[in-house]
Formats: sequence, structure tokens, C-alpha cells
Amino acid sequence: MKNLFLFIVVLLAHKLNAQTNNKDKQAVLEKVSTFFKALEKKDTVLYKSIAFTNSQIWVSRNKADSVQTAMRYISDDIAHLPSVKEVIEERPLKTEINIHGNIAVVWVPYILSLSGKFSHCGIDVFTLLKTVDGWKIVSCVYSVEPNGCEAIKKEYSAK
Repeated sequence: MKNLFLFIVVLLAHKLNAQTNNKDKQAVLEKVSTFFKALEKKDTVLYKSIAFTNSQIWVSRNKADSVQTAMRYISDDIAHLPSVKEVIEERPLKTEINIHGNIAVVWVPYILSLSGKFSHCGIDVFTLLKTVDGWKIVSCVYSVEPNGCEAIKKEYSAK
């Protein structure tokens, strides 16, 4: 009888954890989707609502025989966003979400266009923390790959 009771408790705990994890995954996905909407609409209020203002954004670009990296703060993007002339259209190819407790990591291969004209492909990696106000972006790292689209499309469209 004890074994049956223990089995039921473990089964229920697993089911509860899976439901919580699905809710968290949906909430995290909404934050990342909102990030893309905020960029496209140049909505700084929306942008501020999904991230810590001191969050970092890192970029990696392959240039000839070197790799260029740069860092800026989301607050810099928020200040600069209204002056961007082009419409930034970032289309995710696939989204992979991993969550452990209050930490989430989201891997997003993407294609980016500026005012309808292709710019580049790449990978976005978002790190989020769960706060009392919900999930917030704490960092973003992305690659800029003007010539890497076929490989990215092939790898992530098949999955």
C-alpha cells in the first residue's frame, strides 16, 4: 500500500511540474515574441516591459579572417530605437526553450530584414530570469551571418 501511495505522489508531482513547465515555457515564449514586436514597432514602452534596462546585448560578426564582438545595454537600444529609419523584421525559424527553476535560455535561429529587404540570418540566444513580475530578459547574444543563411535554414527548418 505504501508503494502504491508513493507511486501516486511521484506521478502527481511529475504531472504538476510538467504543467508548470509548460506555463513557464509559454510565458518565456511570449516575452521573446514581444521582443520581436517591440523592435518592429519601435515601441520603447513595450521593450522596457520585457527586459531589465541594464541587460546586456552582445553581437558576434564574422569579418574576413576575424570575429568582431560588441556589447551594449538594452537601455542604449531603447534610447536609439525611435531614430531607426528602417522597419526591423526578425522572423524566427525555430525556438528552443530550456528552463530550470527561475532561469530560462531561448535559442532562436532567425532571418532579419530591414524594411522588407534581406539583411542577414543568425542565432539569438536570450537569457531570462523569473521575477515576482514574471519573466524578464537579462541578456541577449546574437550572431550576424549575411552568408550563413542556407546552413541555418537547412539545420533548423528540418527539425
